[in-house]
Amino acid sequence: MGADTPRRARETIFVIDNSGSMAGASMRQARAALITALQRLEPEDRFNVIRFDNTMEQVFPTAVDATPQAVARALAFTRRLDADGGTVMLPALNAALRDPNPEDAERVRQVVFLTDGAIGNEAELFAAIERNLGRSRLFPVGIGSAPNTYFMNRAARLGRGTFTGIGQVSDVEERMDALFTALERPVMTNLDALFPEGALSEIWPAPLPDLYHGEPVTLTARLSGRDGVMIIEGEMADEAWRETLSLAEARPGRGIAALFARNRIRALEEARFQGARQVDIDAAILETALDFDLVSRLTSLVAVDVTPARPDGIPLASRDVPAMAPDGWDFGRVREAEAAPVQRADIAAGHLAYRSAPASGGQAADSNGLALPATATPRELLMGLGGLLMLFALIWLMTRREERLW
Repeated sequence: MGADTPRRARETIFVIDNSGSMAGASMRQARAALITALQRLEPEDRFNVIRFDNTMEQVFPTAVDATPQAVARALAFTRRLDADGGTVMLPALNAALRDPNPEDAERVRQVVFLTDGAIGNEAELFAAIERNLGRSRLFPVGIGSAPNTYFMNRAARLGRGTFTGIGQVSDVEERMDALFTALERPVMTNLDALFPEGALSEIWPAPLPDLYHGEPVTLTARLSGRDGVMIIEGEMADEAWRETLSLAEARPGRGIAALFARNRIRALEEARFQGARQVDIDAAILETALDFDLVSRLTSLVAVDVTPARPDGIPLASRDVPAMAPDGWDFGRVREAEAAPVQRADIAAGHLAYRSAPASGGQAADSNGLALPATATPRELLMGLGGLLMLFALIWLMTRREERLW
């Protein structure tokens, strides 16, 4: 299955990061990837393009049919993109997951997110995915030499999609071709695994992701016994699919227990975005890691080397060590930005734009609209006042000295 699977109509929302951390090779890769994706759209598809830095823009207010005119407009928008500003991802993510037609069963809804993931509010973003996913599926595409793979792998799992990494400009065409071949022809959706009543203890991941060509779905389960059958079912295009497997025919395999435990720890870590208490999560992770001898956030393997590294009598010395920048990064264009409130700025000719909220009360705004705290002091005035006070003190001391001499 794959190339022979019937192509399905899609509603695809493309989100592209054009913040300062994407400057240089990363921005060229992202533009090339998005251009490739837009050129593959078919007339029966619907789509939209959203770009974000510390601001956000949508090419269309909502998804539109992939007419030649609409695709041409999106291509022109993409080719003009440049990387600058801070990174405020949450408004763009919420806009992409906003689904005006949640009951639409005709099209597969997919969100393709092209970014290096240079953000610090991962927990807030994960919670937004958990809360707003609905029927959408999230497919992060890691751009550049140092993408945030922690964020994008976990976002893909929460979004029931897959993660694609692109490290070199030369890889864009090949990797994007493979990704969009899979996205255009999902082999099976709404997968589910059924076990005899009372036999299933745990299954991970839950729920199961969709099945795409070239992206196998692996599940691990803990059962009370091997009696009965396991049923796998899903939807292939317009027909149901069902397979029955005998549990008695299951064979032992090395590493399966460790794989189950890693899947369990991964699911426990993500349970915090579903409202579970952190203390309960930590207790379950610690128990699992110790039972299966795994390294986790709460367990480590510690090696102690007692060999002297510095001869006796030699004093310690410290010095700064320069950090290497990721390949392709331009630090002159990377900016820190507060996750400022976002407001609608204008809707003109079908073009929807958002901008950071204006500064107020003790804040100034720079040329990019960022709210900057007004923390500077009147340096010149204070320095002059200090000098004048020092002069008065000197005159007073000289006067006292002359009085003692008389």
